[in-house]
Amino acid sequence: MSSKITFIGGDIRMIEAARFAAKKHKEVIIYGFDKLEKNFDTYDVTIETNLKEALSGADTVIFGLPSSVDGKNIFAPYSSKDIPICSVISYIKPSAYVFGGMLKEYIQKEAETKGIKCFDYFLREELTLKNALVTAEGALQTAMTETPHTIHSSKCLVIGYGRIGKMLSDILKKLGASVTCSARKESDLALIECNAMEAVNTSLIGKSIGRFDIIFNTVPFSILEEKNLASVRHDALIIDLASKPGGVDFESVDFESARKLGLKVIWATSLPGKVAPETSGKIISDTVFNILNEQKVRR
Repeated sequence: MSSKITFIGGDIRMIEAARFAAKKHKEVIIYGFDKLEKNFDTYDVTIETNLKEALSGADTVIFGLPSSVDGKNIFAPYSSKDIPICSVISYIKPSAYVFGGMLKEYIQKEAETKGIKCFDYFLREELTLKNALVTAEGALQTAMTETPHTIHSSKCLVIGYGRIGKMLSDILKKLGASVTCSARKESDLALIECNAMEAVNTSLIGKSIGRFDIIFNTVPFSILEEKNLASVRHDALIIDLASKPGGVDFESVDFESARKLGLKVIWATSLPGKVAPETSGKIISDTVFNILNEQKVRR
């Protein structure tokens, strides 16, 4: 069996993922990056400009994170032309393995009708945990850049106590911040207190939100509605880490109106790919090969 691995689309993370893959495998192809001004001389990868050739004979095909945004084309912000999902599937051989982040269900169904095996690497715990750490570091970097004071002694609120919330609050605490975390489950509230931080029920944050210097949201639905934002201190910083629709009510209080209120709101999405593409790419590459090893695929 040959070991041709093809990366189709994605952001800078996928270039780095391809570079790490090339350290283990001889034939690594990338497609969909013709708009990216980057010197690939030190990368042991092949740049392909023809989609059919890029996928011809590929045993493993890897899409970016997310795999698609519009539901019709592969997510490829550095490609000068659309990459239709139907065309990609038609060129992949039946015995291939396909990987993608947030892989759409219909893509999986269409591929599986051809005998192609599909996996969503974004569902893997090792990836989400490592991504959470990168996101937490990126959030810290954003806070340090956007505030005129140190993290040490700052009053910080972390909304949500999932993977990102746990890692971010721990980092903030170690830097000497006064950290309050919100959650809805009693077990999470208890865990926050066990970790020597103040706990507050997410439904009640409006009562105390005015005392914080920096507010981090990790919950992917509307939490900071207009009534809560009205209580935020005018010199506070809000960093929303959640994916769409995010925790800030951008319909009632968007970036511009928030600034008019004297509020500074940063929607810091997709931080792993922005602040640490090399690390994030390695995480994706490692996760894909973990899955292949579990499938006992010889590459």
